[in-house]
Amino acid sequence: MSGPEVEISDGKLKGKVCKTCNGVQFYTFKGIPYAKPPIGDLRFSTPQPPEPWDGVRDATKECNICAQFDKATATFIGDEDCLYLNVYTPLTTNEGKKLPVMVFFHGGGFLFGHGTDDSAHGPDFLIEKEVVIVSLNYRLGILGFLSLDRKEAPGNMGLRDQMLALKWVQKNISQFGGDPKNVTIFGISAGGASVEYLLLSPLTKGLFHKAIAQSGSSLLHWAQNEKVKELAAKIPLLKKKVIKDEDQLLKYLKEMPIKELIQASMLAIGTDNSRGGIHFGFVPTVEKSGDWEQFISKSTYEMLSKGEFAKVPFMSGFCTREGLLVLPLYPSKLDSLVTEKSFISHLPFDYDDTDKHEIETKLKATYLEELVAMWTNFAKYGDPTPKIDDVITTKWEPVGDNEMAYLVVNDKLTMKNKPYPRRTKLYEELYRKFNSFL
Repeated sequence: MSGPEVEISDGKLKGKVCKTCNGVQFYTFKGIPYAKPPIGDLRFSTPQPPEPWDGVRDATKECNICAQFDKATATFIGDEDCLYLNVYTPLTTNEGKKLPVMVFFHGGGFLFGHGTDDSAHGPDFLIEKEVVIVSLNYRLGILGFLSLDRKEAPGNMGLRDQMLALKWVQKNISQFGGDPKNVTIFGISAGGASVEYLLLSPLTKGLFHKAIAQSGSSLLHWAQNEKVKELAAKIPLLKKKVIKDEDQLLKYLKEMPIKELIQASMLAIGTDNSRGGIHFGFVPTVEKSGDWEQFISKSTYEMLSKGEFAKVPFMSGFCTREGLLVLPLYPSKLDSLVTEKSFISHLPFDYDDTDKHEIETKLKATYLEELVAMWTNFAKYGDPTPKIDDVITTKWEPVGDNEMAYLVVNDKLTMKNKPYPRRTKLYEELYRKFNSFL
């Protein structure tokens, strides 16, 4: 079968036909630009729409991942030119039917990871359920989250990248058989926190219709930092460079070679002892007012408490003791995590760099089939368990005004109420005591 061609707003694309682990065929289009490369003077800036191209663009190959420090190999990897997305769409015989769309945001603490590598984030388990999948890269670390309270570096660029990708979906996904009026955003770890930030931002209205946050929240210790500017100011100090003001700091950081910038930013994060536990430094922050549109302008807890978020169907969850998965990456932090008297952050985190075939072999007999069914049901209907059958054996009841119902996914599905009540009560008391707006 010859490769499929699609024409979108910026030009023509040529994809290819692939197969799932079960041999089901689907179309894949890789490395589609959804923004101009954020290089040169666009480093640290709000993302700009992509330039159109002539001819047919080859959309069959892997694209660049975003510049980052690979903790496993202790080396620099990736590229600044990384704002690309993949689209996976089923081979459907119903040409007139538009399919639900699921847009995935990868995890990695806003510092690591990528969303366009099939070995980690392929569509195999979801595509067979007749949904269109979109996965993407967004800027990470200092490139994605430097905040200097100015238009040239407003902060939250990585979240703005995600927003521009969602605008691209609204504009183009119908060309791939997707329904722009039925878009579900979902993500894991930092991707889950991203989902919540997208729910909170007033700039994302109408770009999606359902949301799933997996093992991530904007409230988590590692998912927010109000001192990003102070952290950035450490970089020239570590390089023994005298910087007089923020204009000089921005110029210095913009002109620094990318590899040197990433390495220096990691050193700055490593010297930041003002925050307990595991943290990632350059992450989302509350933006000050200025001559730009603020992505987030208030405390996320305040916005959630006051109901200032998109009112769309929302699903969230985590894995028991999932924080243990990330501890081997931070052996030097282990003692402090155990002994730190002021450490009060619970850190659900999901390390997702695993092989899809191994996952299928080990987990299919237990809960993979249930999860795939529930996630795609939610994307289609806004209800993870619209009917009970051999796969979905229990109705997942929604949270009520006075009842925190939740579903335990184990060797069987079980409904329970009030997860971790003592821990939940503690955090509610802490937030209420130390937030003046309540």
